[in-house]
Amino acid sequence: VALVTILCILSIVFGLYCLSSFYFLIGISYGALSSRFLTLSQVHASKSEQHCISQRCKEIHRVTLSISVNFVLLTVIDTLLAWSNIDMLSLMNPAWAETLVWGVIMFVILRDIARLTKRRKDNYNILKIKTEPSIHVKNRQPNQHQGNGVLVTDAARNIIGNAPAAPRPAWLPTSGGGQARLPPLRWSISIGNWIKFFQACMDTDTWSYLAEVKGEENITMHDIVAHFVKPWTRGTGCSIAGLLDDNQAQIETMVSHSYDGSVKETFCSVQSLVSLFFLPKDARIFFCTLCLYHPQDGVECGLSIQQQLNLKPFAKIIELKPRYGMFLIHTTLVEVLNRLWCVHEVDEAVLAGIKIFGAIDTNRWTEKQ
Repeated sequence: VALVTILCILSIVFGLYCLSSFYFLIGISYGALSSRFLTLSQVHASKSEQHCISQRCKEIHRVTLSISVNFVLLTVIDTLLAWSNIDMLSLMNPAWAETLVWGVIMFVILRDIARLTKRRKDNYNILKIKTEPSIHVKNRQPNQHQGNGVLVTDAARNIIGNAPAAPRPAWLPTSGGGQARLPPLRWSISIGNWIKFFQACMDTDTWSYLAEVKGEENITMHDIVAHFVKPWTRGTGCSIAGLLDDNQAQIETMVSHSYDGSVKETFCSVQSLVSLFFLPKDARIFFCTLCLYHPQDGVECGLSIQQQLNLKPFAKIIELKPRYGMFLIHTTLVEVLNRLWCVHEVDEAVLAGIKIFGAIDTNRWTEKQ
């Protein structure tokens, strides 16, 4: 309101020609600023630096370009007003158009503020999760004969306990379309559902027992498959991703990880796709632990691991050149590139010209590491 008041005073004191010249200078300035941010977004993208820098530069480019165009329109409108002798209350008066243009400028600015506010809120929610204290479990001795659960093994595959069976979440469907009925490019899960699944795992007594006998930081994707994924999907013919979404959409990014990597660090790393790389929570990712069918039980519409590999899902995803590129999850527990399959995926992605980003749990990695 203050800005519009000042501009009205300027138009009265100095005339519309002066005001239109002022608008034109602002438009040119924002145009130059927009061009600069476009260049910065391309520089960061070519260097494969943090995706968030490139993304934010593109957003600022679009905002400043829109403002620049609208100020040029204001220049044209005020020039027409200066030339015309139309009644100010007439519907044909260009002054009405000037009001609309100012409305568009305000909308563009407020929309960008809303985007930043929502992003900050998402980051705050993720930060709350990441800063929660570790799970506390009862002080009891591991018992290899406890319950009728699944055997717990250490990194050397030695049996160190027997975890209680994890209760299946009530919200997880018991049936779906089946892995065989979907093409590999639709074996996807949203980031939001990925986080929901792992939070459900961490809320069980099974997770608490694993944390006790192995140490919470040492729980790996092998444990997730053995104690949660296989029991919860056995007999359905569907992966976890297939159960959570019967109409899976096309993969938008590939997440490469080691099955020997820390689940807790991987959890924080995947959250960083939203907080640091600005991917939306509904972005569709391929994460083989949840997007492949693991039970090997031969049910109808289910595929064995070998049958799924024969469909070459990784090669097809790389050939697709997914929208958000590829993310490589690094954990302090094991080097992800010790897994030769991950090396192969990275090699193929480089040859295909796909952008590759590293994701880590920033609370675990030191500057030296």
